Amino acid sequence: MTTVKRKNGEGTVRKIDAGIYEAVCQSSIPNPKTLKYKRFKRRGATAEGALSAAKMAMKAWEKEIIGGNDVKIDKKKTFIQYIYDYLDEIRKPNIGASSYHSYIRVTRDNLENEPIANYQLSMLNKEVFIDYYNSMLEKKSFKTMSMPFQFCKGCCQWLVDRSLLEENYALQAYPYIKKEIRDEFDYRKADELSNVKEVFTTEDIEKIYEAWQKRLYGEYTPVFLLLLDTGLRAQEFASLRLQCIDLDKREIYVREATGVRFKDNDRNSDKIEFYDKTTKNRYERTIKISDLSYEIILWMIEQTKEKCRKGNPGNLLYPTFISGRKRSNSTMEVGMKGMFDKCGIDRGVQQRKLASGKVINKGLCLHSIRHTYETLVRQNSENNLVAIALSTGHKTDMRMEDHYTHQHKEAIQGIITPSEQLLRNSRVEQEKPLNEANTEPQSDITEEQMYQMYLKLKEKFE
Repeated sequence: MTTVKRKNGEGTVRKIDAGIYEAVCQSSIPNPKTLKYKRFKRRGATAEGALSAAKMAMKAWEKEIIGGNDVKIDKKKTFIQYIYDYLDEIRKPNIGASSYHSYIRVTRDNLENEPIANYQLSMLNKEVFIDYYNSMLEKKSFKTMSMPFQFCKGCCQWLVDRSLLEENYALQAYPYIKKEIRDEFDYRKADELSNVKEVFTTEDIEKIYEAWQKRLYGEYTPVFLLLLDTGLRAQEFASLRLQCIDLDKREIYVREATGVRFKDNDRNSDKIEFYDKTTKNRYERTIKISDLSYEIILWMIEQTKEKCRKGNPGNLLYPTFISGRKRSNSTMEVGMKGMFDKCGIDRGVQQRKLASGKVINKGLCLHSIRHTYETLVRQNSENNLVAIALSTGHKTDMRMEDHYTHQHKEAIQGIITPSEQLLRNSRVEQEKPLNEANTEPQSDITEEQMYQMYLKLKEKFE
């Protein structure tokens, strides 16, 4: 048995057996419980490895003691446990309960059941994270995995700062992610992408508008049209109160949304609850009320008065008729899909296989209405892009606010909404010949002319 003496304060290393070394380091800080200088013993395959592990354990303990925490480092603790500690101690104090709920769900779906989750810190290295990154990217997209990858890098840096991990292996592994390289045009992939329906078409909108005019298909045709014409998020619409609507000024003030969180904001709770939260970017914003939106809002107010069995205690624009509470996203999603089926609208449903092997149907949904709104208003060259950003609540674009938009409400009122665009284009095509000077009286519009008008209208929206 060989003992290697180290310099004062650096501990000692001894060889126990072939390929097994044991290092002992003594802290210069006494243990508050015993008032004796605490010693740390670690083993490794090399003398340097054993000594490094002992020093790291000593430094980690000293940092906690200096910070006022007398803790025992648990060598059996797994990486996923540290991930949750990182989320609870570092992320949770700086985010809302709804965001925390999302973070935990993402971690459970993309990290908790992977092999790396059960690794102890001594088992982590760059190669382990490379394997985890690339195995996940074989199942899911980079966009889906960006958040769990971010958690890995943040947690590893937190562990390095606490001297529990030698290096940030998650960050070191990041450049080794396998990226898709294409040097040939993939016709099959291009065809698949071209067949994906991303927004509702003009024909879809016309079908729903016609159903609304005839008051067909229940409660959700007006909801669709109001969301389409205002760009409201579903959670913001569900929380919209009458005091936030000024019909005289034709303005909606978006101040809150519906959020979901763990009960008592505790991730170990088996229950969730809905609550009122600020908007996504914590900004109040103003939205223009068009003629169509004005008509729909008045109708919703009347329907709420007439059909809400238990009244409207939250003073909401359009609560559920049975309970008078806010409409949930899941309820609206089901109602919308049923309405689409009745209107004969193709949602472009395609089958998608999850990492778990489960096959789901994915197509246009509730949030696709907002994407359709943004597509339509941005396609109109007359619209002010900054005013659109202010109206839709995009935080990135809102940084331009002070530079380009001084009269916000005037700019927002100038936005041509999808309903105005549809009605105006139809009116212009029909009225233009009659308004031109020195024109011959026009004969009745033929079916061919009507078809050409339809093609122009379709091109405008697509």
